[in-house]
Amino acid sequence: AYGRIRIWKDKLGRQFYDCICNARKPVQDLNKIKSHVLGHDKIVWVCDICGREFFNNHLQLNAHMKTHKKREIKANEQPIIR
Repeated sequence: AYGRIRIWKDKLGRQFYDCICNARKPVQDLNKIKSHVLGHDKIVWVCDICGREFFNNHLQLNAHMKTHKKREIKANEQPIIR
């Protein structure tokens, strides 16, 4: 994954890092670009209901699914008649 990182220096001799995907601006913090590059290899979890994608972990998808459950309950509730 780290093979995607390009390292270069500007005219002032400052070292910068960027990704071969060109999706983000060059940065001086190597950890930021490492984090970005590792994102290329991550598994994507997709919500079956709305298609929203989650990249960090499946727990985010699980929490997201609860929002659909809440909406479903509200949609099926019967109005209270007084």
